[in-house]
Amino acid sequence: MAGLYKQIYQELKDAILDEKYPAESFLPSESTLATTHNCSRDTIRKALLALEAEGYIQKQRGRGSQVLQHKLRTFPLNGLTSYQEVKTIQQLDTQTHVKTFEIVTVDEHLHKLTGFALNSKIYHIVRVRDINGIPNIIDIDYLAVDLIPGLTATIASQSLYAYIEGQLQLQIGYSEKQITCPLLSSQDRELMTDLPAEENRVIQVESSSYLADTTLFQHTLSKHRPDQFKFEEFARRQSY
Repeated sequence: MAGLYKQIYQELKDAILDEKYPAESFLPSESTLATTHNCSRDTIRKALLALEAEGYIQKQRGRGSQVLQHKLRTFPLNGLTSYQEVKTIQQLDTQTHVKTFEIVTVDEHLHKLTGFALNSKIYHIVRVRDINGIPNIIDIDYLAVDLIPGLTATIASQSLYAYIEGQLQLQIGYSEKQITCPLLSSQDRELMTDLPAEENRVIQVESSSYLADTTLFQHTLSKHRPDQFKFEEFARRQSY
């Protein structure tokens, strides 16, 4: 069952947050978890990898998976994860509304903003993400038409990455991100209808995403309500 590891991930995460497995303790072994959940060890490993990526556990050679001191993340910065994947993992009550879907030609302004070549064709997509019925995120995406053919507004309302990886069989490699707090634009105010009147800024995550062969395929401005989100990243010390 493809989604079983997500279910196991969530159960283990909940158990960690409820301190059934307190910090510095160890989770049951992979074989024990596989027996308990009546699944393969590969499924358990996928669930444990997800927990490790989110900073809940750390694997200790010869000892197992140790629970780390943890803090609930509202939105992950580490890794390259689509909104739909975050929605599934965090079990968000959310809807996506596509407000703009068009193909445009890259002019000087868009070239400087996105990095796409002058006069090339790109999709311009504006999506609003409602969480619990409230507009929380505005995603403004630019994607290369020649690399991502056949894109539609319906696909954009679901998952771009599922289409790119599943339908087009392209391998997404990495993303470069930066966070700023720009002033609200008139469009931001119009799309975030429930934003407090006194709020004048958004939290903006700007990212350039590349295929595995280092080709730029997407540039995104993801604007978040500052009264609804906090961003945390789990950082692991590397050996030098």
